[in-house]
Amino acid sequence: MYTLVKNAIMVDGSGAAARPETTVLIKGSQIISIGGNDLAAPTGETVCEIDASGKTLIPGLMDVHTHLLGGSAVSSLDDVTRVAYGVSNCSRVLRHGITTIRDAGTKSGACMVALKRGLKEGWYPGPDIHASGEAICMTGGHSYNGVAVEADGVEGVRQMARKQLRDGSDWVKLMATGGAAGLYEKMNSVQLDEDELRAAVREAHKAGKRAMAHAMAPEGIMNALNAGIDCIEHGIVLDQQCIDTMLERDVYLIPTVSVYPRIVECADTHKLPRHLVEKAKEVIELHMESMQKAAVAGVKMGLGSDTAGGYHQPGDLGLEFERMGQIGLSNIEVIKAATASNAHLLGIDDQYGTIATGKIADLVILSGDILSDLRQVESVMCVLKAGKIVHMAPGATSCIQSTVSQKTHEPNARAIG
Repeated sequence: MYTLVKNAIMVDGSGAAARPETTVLIKGSQIISIGGNDLAAPTGETVCEIDASGKTLIPGLMDVHTHLLGGSAVSSLDDVTRVAYGVSNCSRVLRHGITTIRDAGTKSGACMVALKRGLKEGWYPGPDIHASGEAICMTGGHSYNGVAVEADGVEGVRQMARKQLRDGSDWVKLMATGGAAGLYEKMNSVQLDEDELRAAVREAHKAGKRAMAHAMAPEGIMNALNAGIDCIEHGIVLDQQCIDTMLERDVYLIPTVSVYPRIVECADTHKLPRHLVEKAKEVIELHMESMQKAAVAGVKMGLGSDTAGGYHQPGDLGLEFERMGQIGLSNIEVIKAATASNAHLLGIDDQYGTIATGKIADLVILSGDILSDLRQVESVMCVLKAGKIVHMAPGATSCIQSTVSQKTHEPNARAIG
């Protein structure tokens, strides 16, 4: 089966400039040619044609910090209901053009295993999931009553990391500092110590996996970096030592710059706890200043939303895109962060993350102009997952037709990537 996405404004995710009037030819799940408007399927082949004239074509989006099974707002759900909630979110994120996620922690690793199995078996549509299982925190640490499980001391943390890996985690998530959610914790407090973090990171690396750290302030961030962490989440306050060390060790930063403004915005409508809202207010500007410094210095950034339900629903990327632009990234660079950079972080950039010949056809067609307005990431017209249309916006079906190719040859196509 062939699919032809015709006459799009293509932003390929690599950081290159947009390419107008571009056609992409897909066979099965794979991109096989990229060229101009005369590109066609081989003669006599049935082809599904998608008219993307005036629309923007981007790679499938990746959100590498989300909580598909919910966070503290839905921590009281039983496991059966939690899986049902996750299935709903799988469909939701696809509709928003997100074809790959990294789940940044869940209350039940067994639920995540069940959710991933359902996706693998094709029981319901959804994104590819890279899961971190249950996050690991110290006793009483960040999200101990939410998405984390408690462990103390080097041996305790090592054992818990091994448990997460045994149960199928792709990443090990560690709480290096406090956060906004806890009533009695401070966001800049050091929690898991460097030797505890190092033990868990070593277990992840031994298993060929990676480790990520929730880390808000310099001492905790440096503990995580010195422990060999692969990725820093949030990074509310970054000093020069943190930035220099991240550059030296080639560590990714996932800013999540929309979560705290979202907390403040939704404080009344969602009746959020006062301590959560006050902490969020305190760090919004500090967070943006740190991200601006990191961006100028050239720290590698991916894109993650920290969506978890309630006030910040999985699939909601508009505000994250907008604020990533406000820290100094160009629109093209923000798209790269959510596609090629995230794919590199996840170790899947050989098959995903850019629109290039030979890669898997995870693609999104936007009806709005994301090159001039980053919030147009919300204007999803069509989503393809592995070459199959998995979502069409209402009224967009008129852009699709099934035909038999009449071309006598395939023109020379410019291969990208």
